[in-house]
Amino acid sequence: LEADALGASSSSPSSIAAKANPTTPSEKAKSTAATVSLDMLDLMDRVDLRVGLVKSAMRHPEADMLYVLSVDLGESDSVDRSTGAANRTIVSGLVKYYSSEELLGKRVVVFANIKPRKLRGVASQGMLLAASSLENATPAVEVLEAPEGSCPGDRVTACSGSQDSKCTANRGGLETNSSPKPLIKRQNIIESFIQDLRLDKRTAMYQGRGLVSENGGYISTK
Repeated sequence: LEADALGASSSSPSSIAAKANPTTPSEKAKSTAATVSLDMLDLMDRVDLRVGLVKSAMRHPEADMLYVLSVDLGESDSVDRSTGAANRTIVSGLVKYYSSEELLGKRVVVFANIKPRKLRGVASQGMLLAASSLENATPAVEVLEAPEGSCPGDRVTACSGSQDSKCTANRGGLETNSSPKPLIKRQNIIESFIQDLRLDKRTAMYQGRGLVSENGGYISTK
């Protein structure tokens, strides 16, 4: 993860990046020292991806390249004090790629169970997933979006069916338990999950399985 631009990049032209929290040197050391083999785990069982609806996008008062987003995840216990709404505040490095007007109303994918942290003085309560293309001289970044029919708070998981099968979390025997998953505090788990995300013809994939919303089909770039 880049330390300041809040984006993960890859040598792959179709990688998925997280507009995420930066990693500190001490966290990298802890990640290197971890003894758990992440290759043996299906990290979809650990991560909590949710559909979020962007309600507002404001420039960060202390960082020109950052937005402070208010995102509705369908929660009742996460209240934005500035608006009184049950939204999460998420700091994201999308200023170079989207205007604030373009972000409003988007159904984005939020990594919802990472440990909150302050970014330039603003507490960020999650991170957005976005696709980063390095095919051109100027990297392009597009947020992942849930399709029509998806609602704030819908769980996003991985489906092993083909796109033609219209596999969703309500079809195909996928988990639909909406209970929040425990916070992920280890940076190496977050990084390992992100490294296994790719795009296939604009559809987001995790280890070869399409990401789907529980009520709205496949997650993709538009």
